[in-house]
Amino acid sequence: MAKDVRNPEFWNKFMQRPEVQAAMRSKLKYESAAEAAQRTKLDKLERKQRRYEIMDELMKCATNIKHLISPMFRYKITQQYLWKVLCEARKEGILFCDKLRQPQVYHRLQAIKAEITAGPYGVAGWQAEEEVEEDLMDKMVVEADCIPGGIDGEAPDRKQVLDRREIQGVLDFGQKIKTEGNEAFLNENWEGALTRYCQGDEMLKNFAAEPHLDKENKELKTMHRQCLNNKANAALQMDQWQTALRAAESALKLKMDDEKALFRKAQALEGLGRTDEALEVLDEVEQIAEDMDEDFREQILDDVKERREEIKAIEHKAAKSFNNMFKAMGDKQVFGSGRFLADGTSPPPALTGAEERQLKRIKEQDEYRAGKLKYELEQRRKEGKPLVDLPQEPEMPTPNKPPLGFRSSERTRTLTKAQAQQLLEELFWNMGLKLQTVQLSAWDAMAPTGVTAFQYGTGEKSCLSQPRGLHLDQDGNLYVADFGNFCVVRFATTEGNDGNGPGGRVVVGQRGKQLLDVDYLKDIGKPLAPADGEGVLLKNPIDVALNADGSLLVLDCPMGRVQCFEQGAKTSLATVMVPPPRSMPAKSLAVPEAIKHPRSMLRLSDGSLVICDTWSHRVLKYNKDAMAPELLAGSPNSCGCSDSQLNFPSCVAFGSDGCLLVADTNNHRIQRFQPGELTGVTVAGSAAGKAGDGPWELCMPTGAERWRW
Repeated sequence: MAKDVRNPEFWNKFMQRPEVQAAMRSKLKYESAAEAAQRTKLDKLERKQRRYEIMDELMKCATNIKHLISPMFRYKITQQYLWKVLCEARKEGILFCDKLRQPQVYHRLQAIKAEITAGPYGVAGWQAEEEVEEDLMDKMVVEADCIPGGIDGEAPDRKQVLDRREIQGVLDFGQKIKTEGNEAFLNENWEGALTRYCQGDEMLKNFAAEPHLDKENKELKTMHRQCLNNKANAALQMDQWQTALRAAESALKLKMDDEKALFRKAQALEGLGRTDEALEVLDEVEQIAEDMDEDFREQILDDVKERREEIKAIEHKAAKSFNNMFKAMGDKQVFGSGRFLADGTSPPPALTGAEERQLKRIKEQDEYRAGKLKYELEQRRKEGKPLVDLPQEPEMPTPNKPPLGFRSSERTRTLTKAQAQQLLEELFWNMGLKLQTVQLSAWDAMAPTGVTAFQYGTGEKSCLSQPRGLHLDQDGNLYVADFGNFCVVRFATTEGNDGNGPGGRVVVGQRGKQLLDVDYLKDIGKPLAPADGEGVLLKNPIDVALNADGSLLVLDCPMGRVQCFEQGAKTSLATVMVPPPRSMPAKSLAVPEAIKHPRSMLRLSDGSLVICDTWSHRVLKYNKDAMAPELLAGSPNSCGCSDSQLNFPSCVAFGSDGCLLVADTNNHRIQRFQPGELTGVTVAGSAAGKAGDGPWELCMPTGAERWRW
């Protein structure tokens, strides 16, 4: 039957419905217009109070959450759902920001945003109504579209708020930048260190963790303050006083009683000539030092005392120079009667010492020329010659006699290769040396010319790029760590690259394809996944060795690890041998216990590995199935030229008596360590760490071979 409201039969059946009968049995409540208006007003006030509570909680969330909610916060459907989520979070006893990051809540917010932006096919009715205060929307827009520092710097304290995972990525990157700056500072590369510290400052000042993440915020603040102090120190080394002063003042804003920042501020003020302010800052440092331990207090007070004496010496020297200047002005009658000439004009300025010497030299030269001319005229008169030579006709230029001002090219001669070889031999013989031609006889099959031993394939794209580590097995196969091409190449006399002759073949990695870094800010809604190509690709291989079972051990320099690759297995992934899989994983390569940029490794007969941890200035031994490495030489993360320290070691070898030989590159020496001892003896080069070119001196040694006594 059609729904005709004018038909009585329709109303009879309508009244028989259960819900209609239940409504008729209930007590009817009539509401006047005034009561309805009052109820509407109270509901509006309640929704307003809820909006302010939601806004207070949203300000504690990360910026990406604010950016998602900002364009749809004005709609009632969004406010109703956010209030529901807030009530559930309070009931469950969790934070509002953590509740919003739950997958079901986050996806529901994205769905609401899609419904709002769908136009007539989306939300409608009361859900599509807009109800929000302008101050709330202005605050939401500013926080969502966060510009650190504000436009033109009107909000210097505004930062981008990150969650726990994002802020950990920022902390790891900041630690890496700081470590690289410290390495450059230790090597006296002030400009490089200042660049790194500036990068760390520019990054760390723009981010902050969520307010409830107290530990992360404290770590971020401490790291930023350390970067600023190091930045001021590097700027002082380069005499950039204004940069150092600004960095020190920024560090003091983070911690007012930072003694390092105050001391470097005093140094910057001293360099700018503001000695009175520098002395006041040193007084503050002394007051802070009174509350410290005795050792630190004495060291700080000694530094302050030394700086005070230098400032007083500078002031005394300046006062003495000022007095000498006024005395000289008095001697020159600058303020006396001789200040003006008779005609009222000022006398010419007095000549400096250099100008007086130059004027005297010119006068002496003029007197010499006049005396020489007079002597020549007297000689001409005695010889009966005319005092002045008559002008002559100019001579015409010829090919054998070019005109004046013509520069003839130097005479050259082209030599053949044999003549050049003979000439070089004669020159070296006269110098007491002997020129020898070295041929790579062992690799004649690979390089018949005796020169090209490290090339595979044909053309420019087939050459090696920065080959580093080498390994020669018992069958005569040569393995090369191709650093610049991100792969390991095997050379063998039985295989060729194109069938035309012997060559090389890539056995680990892919040529020209590098393992990329993990992007911590990519796919923040998904679990952190390994980098693309993990277990197959290499970043920068620097050394290679052959395992007992025929597998290859590859040392990856930037990754600080050793991987084991099965030869010929194209589907299996590599196994990480160092660091040991069961050991505690390091947070990043910048932490002190991590291996940093190793340059070489050595596999021993018992299966253990010895690694040159170059940037940590130490040599480590990883025994088989051990959880932690054994320190063989060096002081971890501390370089120097003492007997127990190393400075960027590059290679190791073992002597016949079991002693360890280390190529201490930046100390320009070879150190020998007896088994179980951490104090070495210099067997080649300078024990003081000085470079040289003498018979017993070295300059940046990077390799060492087995020593037989």
